[in-house]
Amino acid sequence: ASPCATPRGRHAGCAPAPRGRRAAHASSPREGPAGCQGSQEPRATPAHLAMEGDGAAAAGENPFESGATPPEDGGGPEWAHGESEPYLEITVSDPVKQGEGVQSYVSYRVSTKTNLPQYQWTQFSVIRRFSDFVWLHSRVCERNPGIVVPPLPEKNLATKVFAMSSEFVEARCSALAAFMKRLSVHPELRFSPELQLFLESSEAAWAEQLARAEAGGGKEKKDVVQMFKEVQHSTSKLLSGKLASESPEHDRLRDYYATLESYLMELLRQAEYFLLRQRKLGASVAAFGEALQGLGGCESGELNAAFQQVSQRSAAVAGSMSSAVAAQTQTFVARLKEATRYLSAARAVLNDKAAAVRTMEVLRAELQSKESKLEKAKLSGKQDKVDEATKEVAEAERKVARATEEHDALTGRLERELKRFQKERAADLKVMLRDFAVAQAQLASDTAKAWRTLLPMVE
Repeated sequence: ASPCATPRGRHAGCAPAPRGRRAAHASSPREGPAGCQGSQEPRATPAHLAMEGDGAAAAGENPFESGATPPEDGGGPEWAHGESEPYLEITVSDPVKQGEGVQSYVSYRVSTKTNLPQYQWTQFSVIRRFSDFVWLHSRVCERNPGIVVPPLPEKNLATKVFAMSSEFVEARCSALAAFMKRLSVHPELRFSPELQLFLESSEAAWAEQLARAEAGGGKEKKDVVQMFKEVQHSTSKLLSGKLASESPEHDRLRDYYATLESYLMELLRQAEYFLLRQRKLGASVAAFGEALQGLGGCESGELNAAFQQVSQRSAAVAGSMSSAVAAQTQTFVARLKEATRYLSAARAVLNDKAAAVRTMEVLRAELQSKESKLEKAKLSGKQDKVDEATKEVAEAERKVARATEEHDALTGRLERELKRFQKERAADLKVMLRDFAVAQAQLASDTAKAWRTLLPMVE
């Protein structure tokens, strides 16, 4: 059975809980994937993982007081026991629908296996819903400028309210699993404190975190890149077009990704049409077989048997086509959609560089203005104004230097990240095309075999 098959009840291995935000599966402080019980004491979380502005514990306290505890076989620091290769494996499975109508949602079991030393356990699981994944994606994007963060599947409210079918839930579960897998293998994002918070937090700690985010509570520590975006927004009317400090390579990549995205969208449209035609062809073959069966009923003897055999083969071919189309919709089409979203994410990352460039231009203009003010103050002969203008110039110089440093760091990070993304994207497309070709070849082989076995019966 698929790990994303959709049960209508509580998550396997967890005791029922009172109605609430996660009514069917609220976890206890020692809940684990096996029997909902764990016995080993959690490892202390390193103090450097405490997250400012997120209500994390102070140094020496554990900000991940977790219901995500290990199974009964324990979960010690395997990496410290001789394993040299760090790993982080994350799976998303066991979707459970909660509620009805607009208030309904699906929760998922997110299971983790790891030997990374910052985690408390080597095996654990938590229950999360789609909005939790949205929070994770948003926060990872915010705190990792210059990184192409893997995309989430679309949030379709109409589908949620009117047709939350098992196929829709399974497709979303698979897409979320792909999202988490990409995070887990990314050379930087796999060490993200936000990812660890998502994977390890207990139900109570997680609910508190989301409540703070929704209420806007907690003063966020602003980094310079956030300042870049704020300045870009406030000065968008002042600065437009290509800036002198933007590189031709930057522009080439922007145009290249825009072209790729348009072709991917067209390929997606044609793939959906192609599979629709195959689905209709399968239905036509099935109807053809039913007509043959009806005609065969008017005959007798060998002729009747021949008609029945052709009808049976038609049904088999129609079944193979239906299964192939369903599988290709869940694989080829789903991968194309993810590839399109991933490319959009890469294009968005290019905006981080543009925001940094625009911010430097604005801050340099402000510095020039402050320097001009200082010169005027010196001419006035008023020392108090000179002192004030001197401080303003020093502050403006500090901002320019800091923005320049962050811009240079962002440029280097972006260059490395886009090379990684391009390599990963090419590999993904090769696998996608190979799997599509294999599936179509298998369907053609099954179809030919079905008709070929019929020949001795009708000769």
